[in-house]
Amino acid sequence: MLYNNLFKIGDKVKISNKDSDGKSYIIGGIIEREKAWNDHEYQYKLRNIDESSNGLLKGMFNEEDLEIIQERKSDTTPEINLFMEYLHHSEIDEGLSDNKPKFRIGDVVNVCGYKDLQSVKEIIEFTNGQFQYDTVPIDDEDLTYRFEESSIEFQYHDPNYEFYYTESVGNGLPAWRGELYNVYTLYVDQQSHPYDGLDEKLIEEYNNDTIPPERMQHILHDHSAYDRINDVIRNAGKKKVIAENLKISVNDLRYLELSVRRKINARNLNDTDLDSKNRKFTTLEYQFISEINKFDKKDIYPLDMTNLQIMGAIKEAYSNARKIRSRRIQPNDGSNEKSAPIKGKILYEGYSSKYDLIIQFWYNFDLNIIETAYPVTSDRSKKH
Repeated sequence: MLYNNLFKIGDKVKISNKDSDGKSYIIGGIIEREKAWNDHEYQYKLRNIDESSNGLLKGMFNEEDLEIIQERKSDTTPEINLFMEYLHHSEIDEGLSDNKPKFRIGDVVNVCGYKDLQSVKEIIEFTNGQFQYDTVPIDDEDLTYRFEESSIEFQYHDPNYEFYYTESVGNGLPAWRGELYNVYTLYVDQQSHPYDGLDEKLIEEYNNDTIPPERMQHILHDHSAYDRINDVIRNAGKKKVIAENLKISVNDLRYLELSVRRKINARNLNDTDLDSKNRKFTTLEYQFISEINKFDKKDIYPLDMTNLQIMGAIKEAYSNARKIRSRRIQPNDGSNEKSAPIKGKILYEGYSSKYDLIIQFWYNFDLNIIETAYPVTSDRSKKH
C-alpha cells in the first residue's frame, strides 16, 4: 500500500531540477521503495501529454525533482483528459465495459520499462471506470508499485500468488474497535425512535468504534424491518396489494404494522426478555414482513433480530471476512475533508454462524469505519 506520496497518477507536473525543459508532463506511474522501518521514498514515471507524443514515456524522476502544476480533479483540463483517454485506450479498443478490470489479483505481469516480472497484489477501481494496480516484484516483496492498466502486459496467472494476497495474508482489516451497543439507547427520546435523533453527549464514546452510531443508524434505516416497513407501506398501491395477499383489510393492515413496530421497539429496549407474549411475533406478522420484502429493494435483517444481535452478526462476519471487490476510490464531493479518498473502500463478505447470515459490508479505510452492512439472501445475491 502506498503511504504519503506527494503526487498521484494523473497529476500535471513539471521538472524542477537542472534538467528542466519547461514542458508539462503527467504522472503515469508510482514506485514505492521502503528505505527503513516506516520510511518510504517514491519515484514517478512521467508521460508526455501533447497529442503528437501519444502519451510516450518521458522517464523516471524523484519526488524532489518535480513541481506540481495541477492536481487531477473531476473537472480535469483537456490535456489531462487526453492523457487519461490514452491510458485506457486498450480497454476501449477491446470492448471491455466499465467496472471490469483487465487483470486480476495473482496475475504475473510485465511492466513497460522494467526487466523483472511482477505480481498483481491489489486492484484499484475508480468510480469513473478506470483501474490502477498495485504490483510487487516477484523477487522483492518490500517494494510496492502502482501502474495504470495500459502499462501492464499479462504473462500468466499464478493461483499461489492469488491465494497469498487474498487468503494467506489476511483480509487487511484492522482489529475490531469498541463494544457492541444498542443504538436505540443513544436516542434523545428512546420511546419516540427515531424522530428525535441521537444524543450527542451519549455517542461521544462510540465515535471511534468500527461502527460509530451514525453509521449504525444508517445500517438500521436501510436494512432493518422497522424502517423498511415505512418505505413500502406509504405507497397506497403496494399497501393494497399486501392487504389482499394477507387477506385482511387496509385498516387491519395499519393495526398489524403498528403491532410489529411496537414489538420491535420493545425488543430493542429490553433485549434480555424476548420471549414474553407481547414481544413474540405472530405468524401473520412474519407474513407481513415477507410481503414487505417482496416490494423492497433492500436486503433486510430477519424480523426477530434486535439491534444488538445485528451488531453481533456484523462483528462475527467481520472476523472471518474476505474481499469480494477491488479497492474503490471515488472523488471527494467537498462536503467533508475526512472523506478525501486516499485509501478508498473495499467490499467484504463474511459469515455469522450464530445467525446463519452471509453479510456484506463496505469498509472505508480513510475513515477506518464500516460504512454499511447488510445480509445477502440467495435470491438477491446477484444484485450485489
